[in-house]
Amino acid sequence: VGSLMFAGAVSLANPALVDATSNVQYIILFFLAWILAHERFRGKVLIGKLAAAALIAVGLGWLSLGAYASSLPPVNPTRPIVWGVTFSQKFSQELGLDWRENFRAVLEDLHLARLRLIAYWDKIEPEEGKFSFDDLDWQIAEARSRGIPVVLAIGMKLPRWPECHIPGWAAALSPEEREIALRPYLAAVIRHYQNEKTIFMWQVEN
Repeated sequence: VGSLMFAGAVSLANPALVDATSNVQYIILFFLAWILAHERFRGKVLIGKLAAAALIAVGLGWLSLGAYASSLPPVNPTRPIVWGVTFSQKFSQELGLDWRENFRAVLEDLHLARLRLIAYWDKIEPEEGKFSFDDLDWQIAEARSRGIPVVLAIGMKLPRWPECHIPGWAAALSPEEREIALRPYLAAVIRHYQNEKTIFMWQVEN
């Protein structure tokens, strides 16, 4: 019966994967001997058997992922792909550029189909409870005038180094306090742009 089941399994899956599953018997025998037969494994013997069990589990997992990946339908090479770019006002400034001229050049020269803009927390709320949308409003207006759909990234973790863009007033807060302080900023951004048709998608955290 076992041989028939093994042959049937081979007909359904990758033979290497089926053969590898036979190694599970060693793990089962190890635990049965340890728990039911009260066989004593100590020191290097115990470490070796546990390491072998871990390697078998990792190997089976790796083979399973490979088998799953091979079962997925192939990617259609003719599928429609829409390319876009991310513009970072902060990074443009760090490069010593006029970020507004830089932004216009990106829009006009690259002929974008999509654009991701970033609502940096430290720029939107430089002082606690005081919000400034002027720069981001200008970017969205420029995109709107050219008919470029915008993905707006919001949150604490956002594109460009460092990933967490935290205003100075919130830097000394504990992680729990910072999470609470983040919420008014998120609410303010969403309220400010909730009717902006140029924004077709929101990205929350990076």
